[in-house]
Amino acid sequence: MGGYDAMIRAVAEGFTEHDLSRARALMHDDVVFDWTRSMSDNRGVYRGYEAIQKLFQDFIEAWEHVNWQVVDVEEVGPDRLLVARVTLFQDRRDAEAALADGDLD
Repeated sequence: MGGYDAMIRAVAEGFTEHDLSRARALMHDDVVFDWTRSMSDNRGVYRGYEAIQKLFQDFIEAWEHVNWQVVDVEEVGPDRLLVARVTLFQDRRDAEAALADGDLD
């Protein structure tokens, strides 16, 4: 991952902790998230921090728990990374139902 470790970790932790603010300082103004292969309703290309912040807010609103795990990073050009990740998440309604049933502490 080279010199990108801190940025990748900050973004991954931001999704997991529902707080992207630490990652902001590490993102270039013209940052791009390409989610065109996403299976979610958030499929698309997001350009600039404001668009990524909106994506982030829309994405995490639906989930009680999000765990964004980076599985591979590849440099695909100057100042460009391809970050492969696995996202594990739990729906808010499922978490509320499990809590009501006593399945979660």
